[in-house]
Amino acid sequence: MAVLQLGLIIFDFVINALFFSYNGKVVEELYIPSLMFLTVPTVVNAIWAFYIIFDENKSKTFLDWFAQHLMVALIFTVLSGADIEALSILHSNMAGFEFFNAPFSTKGKNSIFWASCLNIFVKDIPQVIIQILYKHSVVIYDIISLFALISSCLSLLINIVGRLFQTINICRHRSLEAPAAERNFTSDELMSHSIHVKDENDSKKNNLTKRSSKGSFQEVIS
Repeated sequence: MAVLQLGLIIFDFVINALFFSYNGKVVEELYIPSLMFLTVPTVVNAIWAFYIIFDENKSKTFLDWFAQHLMVALIFTVLSGADIEALSILHSNMAGFEFFNAPFSTKGKNSIFWASCLNIFVKDIPQVIIQILYKHSVVIYDIISLFALISSCLSLLINIVGRLFQTINICRHRSLEAPAAERNFTSDELMSHSIHVKDENDSKKNNLTKRSSKGSFQEVIS
C-alpha cells in the first residue's frame, strides 16, 4: 500500500507539473490559478514537513533513527513537498525495513494528518476543478491533460477515503481507551478502599489488644 501511495504521489506531482508546462497558457484564465495551486501547496508542504522533522528530532529516539537513516529521511521530507502524506510512509513499516519504521510521536502523526486534511482543500480539490474547467475550455484534449485529470481525481478520492479511515480509527481507539481508563480507575478505587478497610481493622485489633492488656494488668495489681 505504501509503495502505491508513494508512486501516486510522485506521478501526480510530475503529471501536474507537465500539464502546467505544456498546457498552462492554453487557457489564459487558468494560468495563474494553475501556477498558484501547484507552487503554493508545494512550498507550504515542504516547510511543514521540515518543521515536523525538526520538531521530532527533539526526541532522542527519533534523533537516533534520523542519524542512522539521514538520506532516506531527507528524500521523503523533500517528497513531502508534493504531498505531506509522504512523511507517513516513514512510519509505515513497509517491507519490514528499519528506515520505514520512524518513531514519530503522536503529535507528529497528528500534524501529518491535519496537514493532509488541509491539502484536500488547498491542493486536491482546486486542481480537479482546474482540470475540469480546462477540459471544457479546449477543443483538442491531449494525453497529458487526460492523465492529469485522472491523477488529480484519483489522488483526491484516495486522500478523502484515507482521511476518513484515519478519523474512524482515531475515534475507535479513543473509545477503547476510555473504558480501559475507567476500569483502571475503578480497580484503583477498590484497592484503595480495601487498604483503608484493612488499616481500620488493624487499628481496631490493636485497640482491643491494648485494652485487654490493660485490663489484665489492672487485675494483677488488684
